[in-house]
Amino acid sequence: MLDRTRFLQEMQTFSGNLFRDVRNNKDLIVKAWALVLAQEAELAAEIARRHMHCALPLWSENPGLRIKIGSDLQEYAVLGVDGSQIYPDRHRGGLNCFMINIGSVLLSYGLDVSTVELASMPRLFAEGVEHELRDDEESMTNDIVDLKREELEFSEGFKLAQAYQVTMMNQKPLVCCFDGSFIFWHLEGKPQEVKERFLSIYLHALKDFFTNNILVASYISMPRNRELTNLIAMAQCATFRRMGRICSAQASCNCVLLREVVDSDIIALFLQPGERTTVFTSTSYVTREYPADLVPCFFFINVGVEIVRVEIPTWMMQVEGAIDTVAKVLLDQAIKGSGYPVVLAEAHEQAVIKGNEHDFFYEVLAQRAAAQGVVLSQSQKSLKKKTMSI
Repeated sequence: MLDRTRFLQEMQTFSGNLFRDVRNNKDLIVKAWALVLAQEAELAAEIARRHMHCALPLWSENPGLRIKIGSDLQEYAVLGVDGSQIYPDRHRGGLNCFMINIGSVLLSYGLDVSTVELASMPRLFAEGVEHELRDDEESMTNDIVDLKREELEFSEGFKLAQAYQVTMMNQKPLVCCFDGSFIFWHLEGKPQEVKERFLSIYLHALKDFFTNNILVASYISMPRNRELTNLIAMAQCATFRRMGRICSAQASCNCVLLREVVDSDIIALFLQPGERTTVFTSTSYVTREYPADLVPCFFFINVGVEIVRVEIPTWMMQVEGAIDTVAKVLLDQAIKGSGYPVVLAEAHEQAVIKGNEHDFFYEVLAQRAAAQGVVLSQSQKSLKKKTMSI
């Protein structure tokens, strides 16, 4: 158990460096961002011309643009999808299997009537079961489970969105929402064959939305991206401009002073509640493997309680009214959800697997095994946790 006294002593040691606070850099950030706006055309041309070593955005409109999000969208549908999992546990049953649960919520708003559809889809995966896992996935690591969960989130989201689109025959605008990024950083560092396979799966799923003209967006709360911060460094630091990297710790250089600043800190200085920024395009090296139509774009919304980042694929930039529709839907959902989209919050509730449901999962496995004359082993470690004694 936790020794609270020692924990408080440990906390006291870290108290001066534990919390990020950029308030003292406010004036610096304002001046630095003004420098970006003053040379935005030159910066955009240089970024487009060169492959920089760190993430930098591109843009077609003034990066300091503030756009008021309208509240006139009274009829729309929004689909939220989220996933959860039970990882393989060698201490319980000794089985190489895991479960993924995909939760979804479809909210349809109308002038006369509004509807809600809740669903969860559990899927069981087991080593050696044909058509479930590939050979390179049968190690069943937690990483593989996470990648499979994201695959199912995309596939289930598309299936539900397409079904709604067919049923309603486009009577209302529909936006399909995910929690997380369309820039798949988490694939970096994975074995090459795993990275290539799942990148192909994810991009194919995003292409399905494109082919069927279904608006899709990812919603990122408390974003910690640094594309705009890198843009500031590029605007004012010769070392960064030459090498594409934050310069070494030269106290006189503002690059160093801005190390703790993230994009949302910059946006918060000028974006008012109910407004969004212009749309930026990612140029990060990860997205260089994306087809042109699927390269992620992003913009920021001030939802009142925080600055959030919204990502969309490039093709939606060419669809008239698509950006405005996504912004209106997500802002309305955030307001309805007291700061976080109600559709994503409810999708999470449909997806999450609670503690007693974990126990139910293993109880069912044990019952099925017993019916087939198989006795499941359980590690002494697992048993001891249930019957701790001295």
